[in-house]
Amino acid sequence: MISAAKNAAVNHGSRWMTSENEGFLERWSRRKQQPEEEPKEAPQEEPAALPEEQAEPDEPVLTDEDMPDIETLAPDSDVSPFFSPGVSERLRQKALRKIFHSARYNVKDGLDDYDEDFTLLQPLGDADTWEWRRQRERLLEREKERERKRLEEEEEKASELDAQEAPLEAPEDTEGRDDADQLEEQPEEK
Repeated sequence: MISAAKNAAVNHGSRWMTSENEGFLERWSRRKQQPEEEPKEAPQEEPAALPEEQAEPDEPVLTDEDMPDIETLAPDSDVSPFFSPGVSERLRQKALRKIFHSARYNVKDGLDDYDEDFTLLQPLGDADTWEWRRQRERLLEREKERERKRLEEEEEKASELDAQEAPLEAPEDTEGRDDADQLEEQPEEK
C-alpha cells in the first residue's frame, strides 16, 4: 500500500506531490516515512567584547553598613547607592520612603478625584429638598392606602359575620301571628 502511495506521488524537488486519489491514511503514512527536514542552524556569532567599563567594575559592591543613616537623608540626597546589589531590600525601601515623603516629591497634582475623605459629611440642617418632600408624600399616600384597605377588610369581615349570624337568629315563618298563637299550636307535653 505504501509503495502504491509512493508510485502515485510525483517528486518535485524535496516535496512530494500526491495524486487526488490518495487517502488520508496513505498521506499520513508517507509523511511519517519521509525524513524530517532539519532547520539550518544559523552560524553562531561570538559575543561582542564587553567594553572595559562593564567587564570589570571599578566600584566595590556596597552593603548596608556602607549606607548613610536614613534620618540624615535630605530631599535632594542621592539615593543611587541604595540600589547597589549588596544593599538589603528593606533598607532600600526605607530610603525611598524617606525621600518620597519629603515635600519635594509629595505634591498633589489636583487630578486625584478620590483622594479626599468623603466620610465626614456636614449636616444639611433645615434644608428640605424637593426630592425629600416628594418621598414623604409618597410614604404618606402608601400608609393611607394601607389603612383604607385594612378598614375595607374589617368591614367585609363584619358583614360576613352578620350574614352568617342572621339566619340563626331569624324566627320561623311568623306571618302575622302573635307569640300567643305560636304557643297554642305547640303540643302540650304530659
